[in-house]
Amino acid sequence: MATAQEVGRAGEAHVVEQLQGRRFKIQAWDTTLPSAADIEALGGKRHVLVQVKTSVSPNDPQFLSAEEATAMKGRALLLGAEAWQARVTMNDDLTLKGKIAWRRVR
Repeated sequence: MATAQEVGRAGEAHVVEQLQGRRFKIQAWDTTLPSAADIEALGGKRHVLVQVKTSVSPNDPQFLSAEEATAMKGRALLLGAEAWQARVTMNDDLTLKGKIAWRRVR
């Protein structure tokens, strides 16, 4: 069974893969930190900052708390980026289950 850090890192990797598939260039993603790291990406004229919440099925990933959302918006504002949350559900083998749920943090 995967550790919480492995689950979080795998969820972030799925988000990075999807962003790259949409022609975003990853500007920052610190893989040395325990999960909940922000992913900063540029795609054309868009600049996004994404925080990932991950779970293993049958559990659902959590939403950002009010405090996390406020902090996320503040970091994005400093970067001139849009704040986003990605919720990722994976199978036991850490493969993606279904689609990543994206939500703009406003």
